[in-house]
Amino acid sequence: MFDLGSEQEKEEMEKQKYQYEECQELSEKERLSMEKEMLGIYISGHPLEKLREKIIHLTNINTMDFAQIAGQMSEVGGQISETRGEISEVGSQVTDVERNGKPKFVDGQKVKLAGIITSIKKKYTKNNKIMAFITIEDLYGIAEVIAFENAVISAGNSLVEENIVLVDGRLSIREDSDVTIIANDIKGFGDEQPRVITFDITEYSEEQKDKLRSAIKYFSGDKNNMNVQVKVGEDIKPCGAIYYNDEVKKIFEDFLFIKL
Repeated sequence: MFDLGSEQEKEEMEKQKYQYEECQELSEKERLSMEKEMLGIYISGHPLEKLREKIIHLTNINTMDFAQIAGQMSEVGGQISETRGEISEVGSQVTDVERNGKPKFVDGQKVKLAGIITSIKKKYTKNNKIMAFITIEDLYGIAEVIAFENAVISAGNSLVEENIVLVDGRLSIREDSDVTIIANDIKGFGDEQPRVITFDITEYSEEQKDKLRSAIKYFSGDKNNMNVQVKVGEDIKPCGAIYYNDEVKKIFEDFLFIKL
């Protein structure tokens, strides 16, 4: 009744039971991509984690900033509803505010955002020009980017889902819509190397160090185009970013009595 077959059949079954094919291990990129596709989230890591420091150097906004701007606009909107009769114009310029009261982000501000393309929706305008609505994911969340024809064409092969890109554009902050970026340029993240100036302060006097701190703070702002790092012996540490050109270079040299 419970006959499981002959000894020969049993041996064949045992052989088949333990037969398997050994496959090559997936790369980290492939593994993370499959996690995202199947589960909707990354489990074993994040594709941008190894690029964190580089992203900080090359960008001036992330999705946490988007959330703060949206929250600030919501608060402002509630205040406006209560006092609309006294307010003639509000708005796009009231955004995320720093402690000193100065807006950190304003409508039309030039920004740089880095992240992974998770979605691309292309369409044609009434003038038969192509545009794209792109969802970018960074280490903290997602952001929407709008690219018009020039930006779409110049992006070329960079405009592909799962690509890591650097978006250079302007911030769009409106009371009645989500915060977005209007792209001027989109390129693969590895296509742009960070510009860095290094100050070897190993032999600096305390006076020179104080002057350097003051100079970095003075030339730091929304138009930063040069990362700064300081070197002490063999140790190198990031020290913010500044707006840098030939005139600024001369000021640093005259101010610190050094040659750059």
